[in-house]
Formats: sequence, structure tokens, C-alpha cells
Amino acid sequence: MPRGPVPKFKMLDVTHDLQPRINLQPAYRRANPEGGFISPLQALTTHLPSTYRICNPAFKYESSRNPRRVLTKPSKGVKNDGYDNEDSDYILFVNDILGNEENGHKNRYLILDVLGQGTFGQVVKCQNLKTQEVVAVKVVKNRTAYFNQSMMEVSVLDLLNQKLDKNDDHHLLRLKDTFIHRQHLCLVFELLSVNLYELIKQNQFRGLSTTLVRVFAQQLLNGLGLLNKARLIHCDLKPENILLKNLESPVIKIIDFGSACDERQTVYTYIQSRFYRSPEVLLGLQYSSAIDMWSLGCIVVELFLGLPLFPGSSEYNQVSRITEMLGLPPIWMLEKGRQSGEFFEKTHDEYGRRNYRLKSMEQYSREHGSKEQPSKKYFQATTLPDIIRNYAMPRKNMKQPEIDREMTNRLAFIDFVRGLLNINPLERWSPQQAKLHPFITQQKFTGQFVPPINLKSSSLTKSPAPGVQQQQQAEAVSKQRAQAAQAQAQAQAQAQAQAQAQAQAQSAAQNAYTANMHMSQYGSPLGAAPPVYNNIYTPHQQGAPPPYPSQPAGYGHQMGMMQQVPGQMAPAQYAQQQNLYAQATTRAGRQRASTMDQSGGGIPQSIQRVASHLDPNAPIRLQPSPAYYPPPPDGYVDPNAATNARRRGSRATSGRNRNFIQTLEDRTMEEGFVNQSQWH
Repeated sequence: MPRGPVPKFKMLDVTHDLQPRINLQPAYRRANPEGGFISPLQALTTHLPSTYRICNPAFKYESSRNPRRVLTKPSKGVKNDGYDNEDSDYILFVNDILGNEENGHKNRYLILDVLGQGTFGQVVKCQNLKTQEVVAVKVVKNRTAYFNQSMMEVSVLDLLNQKLDKNDDHHLLRLKDTFIHRQHLCLVFELLSVNLYELIKQNQFRGLSTTLVRVFAQQLLNGLGLLNKARLIHCDLKPENILLKNLESPVIKIIDFGSACDERQTVYTYIQSRFYRSPEVLLGLQYSSAIDMWSLGCIVVELFLGLPLFPGSSEYNQVSRITEMLGLPPIWMLEKGRQSGEFFEKTHDEYGRRNYRLKSMEQYSREHGSKEQPSKKYFQATTLPDIIRNYAMPRKNMKQPEIDREMTNRLAFIDFVRGLLNINPLERWSPQQAKLHPFITQQKFTGQFVPPINLKSSSLTKSPAPGVQQQQQAEAVSKQRAQAAQAQAQAQAQAQAQAQAQAQAQSAAQNAYTANMHMSQYGSPLGAAPPVYNNIYTPHQQGAPPPYPSQPAGYGHQMGMMQQVPGQMAPAQYAQQQNLYAQATTRAGRQRASTMDQSGGGIPQSIQRVASHLDPNAPIRLQPSPAYYPPPPDGYVDPNAATNARRRGSRATSGRNRNFIQTLEDRTMEEGFVNQSQWH
């Protein structure tokens, strides 16, 4: 069909010359009250109630009868009067309301969407109907074990938020509210953004810049320093439990304090996600807040490399990866670890000295009936310094001064990580020590950093760190062996004195022999002060220390070198008193660590009533959530990659993700931001 001439613009002097064309009402379309006409699609969707009413004047619409989008799976109500599913999860719907004014609770929360689900229950995005604030609400399963663990989180966060971090300066999650809804404990938190694992994933598992890693490390040390001051251990630090506050700024928050415990009541053995599990926990030793510093070391390396440093497929594989890169643990750890025999085998050299070696994969598999697999290699280098030094540069076509500056940063980073990933927990840096490292302070790195020894741990001035007891027991055994050998030598000397005329000369020779033997075994003459670790040893202290001493014993650099000092308790006696303390703290069974005030200060009355029937001495310890597994090795081709790319537009998504991460890195360069991440 031929088209007419193309209309041309022409100059008009008055509006009357416009001659607008007005469309008449199309057939079978009704007018829209807001103007225009309603199309058939609108009539059957957004205007459906009025369409029904035109067809049937008796029709009455009630929004309360709308079908609701269910957020919980499975969604069939079988417990708690139909409110809970078979897993004891509360069945949540969009636009439902959590919190009931009839129970005296002042806040009500409108459910908007689901944020996540786990073994503990569900987390949903909600809006506080009173303040209009959008928050995250954790709805805990209706089971005593989960209630107990969540109450531990409530007590820890109540202590941190209300007493130790009132101004929200230490990058710890804020607990805003708690209440009971249909027998479910609900915890209301501030709403945060993506976690650091998602950040790495969105970056295509490529490492982040040393600048961004530094900013994250500063904030994590800030938070761990406060936990150390409060004598609390997080026990499950990993990238998934570190969340960005928002997508525009590299400010982070540490979350999930459900596994936290008090340093003085470390009664659980299965803690920490595997990739971030410390050597002392793997070996079954008593642990301290040093386990969080090990996890921090694993995390910052993973942020830099984009891949986990020790992605163990099993506990044996985890131990194997750690020892392969960092060497065997000290002898005292292997001697006292309850699990050491699972992974290590005792050997003896030609002089009868005891040594240890890691069991082979075949031997471990045979003894445990498991199918262990060889470790996957994600890096060509075998040592941590080489892995970090040889990692690809953050940008292509970097100029030589930029490369030199990056390598200097990496050298400082290697030294920083060295102090965090020390297998010996007694020599591992505390948060107070680590925050002074040039990598954190941005001072010029000139060589190996030696932290101030008086900043080892705030708790060491009050009580011995867990692990000291095992060390002292090992020393006591060694001391007893030396004393037995000395007694035997003295008995031989007396026998010789009776049989020979020159008893006095032989006795003097025997004493010289004994002193020499003691010197060779302990590295110092009898009665001398032991080698000092962290300057904690106090030779002027008089009298025996109490069972829970205010001044801890000194640590030897080479475990087993501590000597008895005149006026102090012998290691064997000290270890015995330490055992009495350990018995006192665990006599009641699996005692629940708690920072809650007995009066329940800060805990809502409704929760106190629900919690009153619980036995705090017999909680059920929940397993920490497993760490994620890394991406497939190089060369792997996803058969569905092309389909997924077309469906999701992966190239465009990758570009957006990269821009988002670049924004975070740019923000770290802004003047003044780093200072905001410093300690307060």
C-alpha cells in the first residue's frame, strides 16, 4: 500500500493552529478514572476486581483472602497447630506480620522477602511498621537446641552492643530487637548487604587489591580486638560471616555469633568451618581466641588470592594441606592433642628420641575406612610467600613504579600473614599486635615485624591462655623424667660411695655429672629462669600462684624448657592445680558458656519466661555451617555455560559486578576512609 507524503514541520504563530487529533473511545473499552482508557490486559489484571464487579454487582473483594506467596519449604503445616512444617520451621508468607501487640511487644514486622535459610531457621527481610525501617529478622526453629544456641547469640550481642560497643565503632552486628512469635524466637538485626564470599564470587574468583584487603583487615582486627577484650571467641569466622554494610562503601560487619563462647569455658570440640579451622582445634587441644586469628589469616589470604588457602576435603586433608605448607606442629601440641594419633604417627630415631610424621593418605584411609582423595592444587608455588609473590598483577600494562609499589605491599602482606598463620597458638599474634603491623598502619615496611611483647593478649593478665596447661603438663612429664634420671644417678653414687673409699670425690664427680646432664637437657643451669616468651614471666613473684592465677606462667620458645624458680610452684604441681580448675569448670557436664546477667538485664521478659525451663548445663551443640567449595580448576568447561550465558546475560552481569567492586576499591582510596577503619 503506497504511503502518503512525509509530513513536514511548519512554523505556527498561535496555538489554535495546532489542530490536535483526538481519538474517540475504542469499542468495548471503558474509561480509566485517572484518564484515558483501560485496555483488555489491564481490565483482567490491575483492574480485575472492578471488572468482576461490573459483571457481577454482588461480587465483594476482600484482600485478606488473597493467595499469599509462601517463603518456607516445605510449606505444609504439620507441627505447632499447623504453623510449623516438619522441620520445625515457621511457615512464612509475604505480607505476614511477625510480632503480636497482644503479647505486649511494641514492634510489628511486615514480611517482605526471604534472605536466607539454614539449619538454625530462616532470615527474612521485614519492615518495622512503627519506624518504617527495613531490617533482617532471624526466625529460629521451634526446637530447644536451636533456641539455646540463639540465646547465646542474644547474650553475646547484648553485651557487645549495649556495654562494650555502644557507638557501633567495632564492625560487629547490631541486634535491634528480640521477641517470641508463635513459640519461635525472633532476632531482629540491622539489614546488611552481600558477604565477602559473594564479593569474591562476583569478582570471578579473582583476588582483590592489597588496598581493599588492608581496609577489610583493619576492620576485622578492630572487631576481634573488642572480642578479645570481652574474652569472647567467635568460633566461626569465615567470608560468609563477614558482610558489607552496603554496596557503595567497603565498610563490613562481623555476623553470626551463635557459635561464640567465653575463653574460660571452651568445652566444645567441633567448631569452626573446615577451611578456617585452626591446628589446635584439628588436633583436639584446648583453644583460645587465637583460633579467630588463624581464621583471619586464612580469610585475608583468600581475599588476596580469590581462592581458599586450605580447602580441605576432609579433616585429614585439612591437616595435610596445613603441614605441607607450614610444617609440623610443635612436639607439645602433638603430644597433648587428643586427635593427634588420628593424623600423625610416632617414630623414634637411633637415639630413642620421639618424633612424629604425618600418616600417608593410604594409611589414614585404611585405618578409617574412608576414601581420601589427593589434594587439588590451585597454585603452582608450594610456599605461601611464593604464592603471593607470583600472583598475577591487579592490572595489565602496569608501569614499573606501580609494579615496585605493589611488590612492596606484597612483601608487607606476606610478613603480616606470617604472624597470623603461626601453627603455635601461643606465638600467634593477638589483634593488638597485628594492628601495629606496617601492612595495616601503612608505614614503610623495612623487614620482619616483631610486635611488642606486652600486647600478646588482654586476657593473659588475668588468667593463663588455653593451651598453657597442656604445655605445662608436657613440661611436667619431661621434668619428672629428668628427676627420675637424677635420682637414679644419685642412688648409683651412694652405692659406689659405700663400696669405695674415695666416696667424697666420687660424690662431687657425680654432682658435676648431674649438673652437666641438666644443662644439656634444659639449656640452662638448675634454678635459672626459663626462656621468656612475651615477657610474661615474673621471677620476683613470691609464693605459689592460685588455681586461677592473676599472673600466668611464662612460655618457653621451644616448648618444654621451663624451669622451676625458687619460691614458685613446680610445673607438676602447677599443672595439677590447673587440672583442678579444668575439672571445676566442666564438672557439671557440657557447661554452656554465657555472658548473660543472671537477672536477665536487657533480655525481654517474654524471652526470659520461655528460657526459664531450659537447662543451661546441657545444651546441644550445633555443627558450624560447612565452608563452601572453591570453583572448578582451570580448563573445566561447563556444558551449560552457553545456555546460562544467553539466559542470564552473564557478560553484562560480569561487567556490572566488576564495576561494583571497582567502586569499592575506589572508595578505599578516598582521603580519610582508612582512618575511619582504625581502632578507636
